[in-house]
Amino acid sequence: MPARDLAENEKASKKGQRPPDNPPYTNLAARLASIQAEITSTQRKIESLNQTADEYKQRIAATPRVEETYNTLMADRNNTQAKSNDLMQKIMEAQVAHGLEKDQKGERFTLIDPARLPEKPYKPQRFAIMLIGVVLGIGAGIGFAAVREFSDDAVRHANQLERATNFPVLASIPSILTVKDIRRKRLKAIALVGGTLCVFVAGLAIFHFMVMDLNIFWVKLMRRLAI
Repeated sequence: MPARDLAENEKASKKGQRPPDNPPYTNLAARLASIQAEITSTQRKIESLNQTADEYKQRIAATPRVEETYNTLMADRNNTQAKSNDLMQKIMEAQVAHGLEKDQKGERFTLIDPARLPEKPYKPQRFAIMLIGVVLGIGAGIGFAAVREFSDDAVRHANQLERATNFPVLASIPSILTVKDIRRKRLKAIALVGGTLCVFVAGLAIFHFMVMDLNIFWVKLMRRLAI
């Protein structure tokens, strides 16, 4: 069918006239509609591809900034990891030091100035307590001796017998010492010496534990003698 006839048929269809119903025209009209649909689809694909290209261009343009941000994040991460490793190392060193200090007390410290023993106790006032005890002991001893003396009616000397009876004493029998008496006197002397030594040792112990350390007393005594 000629192209002019096709154009006339289109004008006729626009004017409301029914185009001639012939196969060539129908085929051409179907092909034209198909081509126009393909053109429209192709235009849409072109627009979509253009949008995709623009998006990729934007991504390509933003790539340096993304890399810069990534490098910044990696630097922060490395710094944080280094700080974390440093803190963990310090924690481990602190734990090791704590264990050494717990297991070996005092070995990590250097003694600059040795501790000095106190020369005088703060409390209680042991000297006053001992003085009161000595005074009370002496008073109790004197009182006990006085009671024994006043309650004893035995006559031990000839003069006492003369004063008590007003008669002269003609003769006196001296005490006869036997072997048992001599042995008893020796035992009493030994007991007296041992008791004296025990009292001396007990006095030193009381003085050492209740008044002043003997080492300190000796140092003070040597200082006084040196002066």
